[in-house]
Amino acid sequence: MSVWYTIIPVLSRKNRSFFNTIDVRCSLYNNESDIYNDPVDLKNLGHQSKYSIIMEIVRKRITNGTYSEDKMLPSERALGKELNTNHETVNKALSNLVAEGLVYRKRGVGTFICGPGQRGAAQAQNLPPNIDIFIYGKAEDLFHSQSLFEEVLFTLQNLIARSGYNSRILPVKDVLDVKTYVDKTNAAVISEYLPLELIRVIKVRAIPLIGLNCELDGPRASAFLVENNAVDQLVDHLYKRGHRDILFVGSRNFNHNHELRRLRFLRRMELLQLNENLQRTFRIDLDNERSAEKLAKEFSKCTAVMAADDYLAVQLQKFFARHSIRVPEDISLTGFGNLSITRTIFPTLTTADIHRETVCREVVEEASSLLDPDKEGCRKFFPTHMIARSSVAKV
Repeated sequence: MSVWYTIIPVLSRKNRSFFNTIDVRCSLYNNESDIYNDPVDLKNLGHQSKYSIIMEIVRKRITNGTYSEDKMLPSERALGKELNTNHETVNKALSNLVAEGLVYRKRGVGTFICGPGQRGAAQAQNLPPNIDIFIYGKAEDLFHSQSLFEEVLFTLQNLIARSGYNSRILPVKDVLDVKTYVDKTNAAVISEYLPLELIRVIKVRAIPLIGLNCELDGPRASAFLVENNAVDQLVDHLYKRGHRDILFVGSRNFNHNHELRRLRFLRRMELLQLNENLQRTFRIDLDNERSAEKLAKEFSKCTAVMAADDYLAVQLQKFFARHSIRVPEDISLTGFGNLSITRTIFPTLTTADIHRETVCREVVEEASSLLDPDKEGCRKFFPTHMIARSSVAKV
């Protein structure tokens, strides 16, 4: 090999390119013996690009049986490491072989050799992958169940489409629904309310997963979580306006994110040494008459209510109106999530916000990268910040 590096500088320009090509070809191997074990006709390489050389190597290995039909080809990163090149170059080579019909890809799995009569399958497998969004419930309940990510989902779907992938928002309520969709999904984005038993069904499929405000584990699973730091800001905002008796209200049905916000609220209240004799948190079901009556009694003891999310805050505002309780004159109210409705209701709602576009853009980038079988998942946190509006008044 060192001979080439000695000869090349003294060659004429006409001959130098030929030897450069051979030198590139040789550098793709770990040692000189590999060239002879996996022969490629160097005289016919001419001015071929690196990816063309890799295509020729893969063709030869398929022809001589090094790669058999019943096994998956090495991953792009593994081939890149073996051939001393980057995986993007390998990806281009394999993509061309897919177009030729020699190999086909299973999205999220790997690359396989086309058997007899399978050439059409390669073109079919070359279609854009599906990055689907799974939500819990019925389609008509979408705006009622997703809280913080109610509007993020549609922003996310548009960004996925603009990135060249197919995307659907899939409402699922049982295992049968999940099984209906999951086999046609290459990567899944899971919203925060999807029950654990349904997440397990999706995980069995071994596809890339991204949890929007829900914890996920596994080698190809990423969790994008919302920080609850704005809870402290909301409590401090109420405190500065003279509120000392503040009640936190969450949903009657257990919600992990509501619970995290509740605990953050309690820690902040203890730090400020506020309302020690008052029940500080309350779970409600506004459709339940007894629960509503109990809640009305609790409201008489406090000057401000912090709802666990914006949807719950809007429901509370309607409840207050039915009971002739004025916001913010009689009681101040805050939410969490900054849904669009919080800017149009009267009074406008003080809440916590997250930069949706940033979250959605990073979710799409992560989903795209997780389609590479060698890519491992990650865990990211996104901070929130308070938005002060007219639903909070001074005491």
